[in-house]
Amino acid sequence: MIEAVRGFLRGFSKIEETDIFNVEYLPEYATSFSLIEEQMVNGGILNTFLNGVTRREYRVTLQCVFDYDKALEVNVDNSSFLKDFQEWIEQQNDKEEYPMIPRIQSMKVDTTPYLQAVSADQTQAIYLVGLLFIYLK
Repeated sequence: MIEAVRGFLRGFSKIEETDIFNVEYLPEYATSFSLIEEQMVNGGILNTFLNGVTRREYRVTLQCVFDYDKALEVNVDNSSFLKDFQEWIEQQNDKEEYPMIPRIQSMKVDTTPYLQAVSADQTQAIYLVGLLFIYLK
């Protein structure tokens, strides 16, 4: 599933084709991205229906490395990227445009984007965004 999510997120217009986009590995240079799968209790099962179908959650965290600076405009650009990303996820969900996850029902940003860390030389920052996907299996 993580590869389907990665491919889907590459469709966000502010993620360039040349940007590095890994899974479970985040390089220390800007601009790069990585997806981390979150561990879920009970295999992500939320409900089990009488017919045996289960409703499940799949959670990932998008990590982003961006330039960071004392200059306001650099950090405003970072915040704008994250705000636009969150809005894009909401729009895609409203249009039911989803990653290629079988029987997906919805997706959303479930952790507000936030600054996690700044490099020791204060030239780069790591931001995190939590994503939730609900699907049937």
